[in-house]
Amino acid sequence: MTLNPYELNGTHFLLFYAVTLALVSALVWPRRPPASGQPRVSPERLRLEHWAILAGGLPRAAQAVFARALQDGIILWNENELRYEPKSPESTDPLSGLFASRPRPAFALKQLENSLTSYESDLQKWGLLQTRDAASFQPTVISLGYGFVLLLGLVRIFQGLINHRPIGFLVLLMIPAGILWYKAIQRCQRKTREGLQLLQDYAVKYDHIRRAPPESEQPLAVALGGIAALNGSAYGHVIWALEPEKKRLESSDGGWIASDSSGSAGSGDAGDGGGSGCGGSGCGGCGGD
Repeated sequence: MTLNPYELNGTHFLLFYAVTLALVSALVWPRRPPASGQPRVSPERLRLEHWAILAGGLPRAAQAVFARALQDGIILWNENELRYEPKSPESTDPLSGLFASRPRPAFALKQLENSLTSYESDLQKWGLLQTRDAASFQPTVISLGYGFVLLLGLVRIFQGLINHRPIGFLVLLMIPAGILWYKAIQRCQRKTREGLQLLQDYAVKYDHIRRAPPESEQPLAVALGGIAALNGSAYGHVIWALEPEKKRLESSDGGWIASDSSGSAGSGDAGDGGGSGCGGSGCGGCGGD
């Protein structure tokens, strides 16, 4: 048997492609996050900003501080705009003070993100969060693996088009490869094994906050579940006020509200692409010879 996959006939190439896809998926598919090896961190050590970054990255932390400013009365809602209400220096959150000079809340949220990087550094020092460089390794490996599989199929498709051979079954088999690539990238996260476990334990303990947060715990609900946790509360209309500005910013500067890929998605299953029907007639094929 030839060692060149592009010299295989249609049926054999489909089988080779399906096996290659399965092997690549087994090698690069994200599983448990890496362990940091650091001692267990007490939950009491984490502030609101820490929990928000662990759950949803810097944008989530900015939203949690925003919700805390609303709750504390530092930011007052006045129909169409946010108005800053100064308080005594000892009770004013310095980060919330950014809203004093930023009348548009979405811009203030963006500036807040840059002010919260020290909390992200704390999580990295405690072994709860990977550095950005370390976290980028796995998506790179995933992209190289699935990119090779898709390139293998694209070359075969090009070969089939030149030789006027059907390529339908190969295209159908490449679709799961692309879906698996997308799902695998979604599953990548910066949280370490310790960070994920700590967040899961905390989220279970305060699950009632995410479902029906009392007014006193709305900032924590935002930290765990995002700004949508304010929906149905006294500040629910703030979500609709922020959304148009957020979309304008995303379209103007490339999208600053991008998470750290902290969430996870379900896995997909690769199809086997079928066996027969790779011949000259019919609705499908796999190109090539």
